[in-house]
Amino acid sequence: TYRYRENSITSDRKVPKLLIDMIFNYFDQSEKLKSKKDNVKASITAGISRQHVIRSVAIA
Repeated sequence: TYRYRENSITSDRKVPKLLIDMIFNYFDQSEKLKSKKDNVKASITAGISRQHVIRSVAIA
């Protein structure tokens, strides 16, 4: 599913592959943070950051 999402975003938005890799790497780190004790705080932060990233991708 990762490869499909990457290809679909790249073809739809014409976003550089480096940016896509950075976004998915950031999401992976966010998921790891959520599994820790401060998962509520991490999930709120990740949610805000995720909205910001999606907004940036949509503009690009």
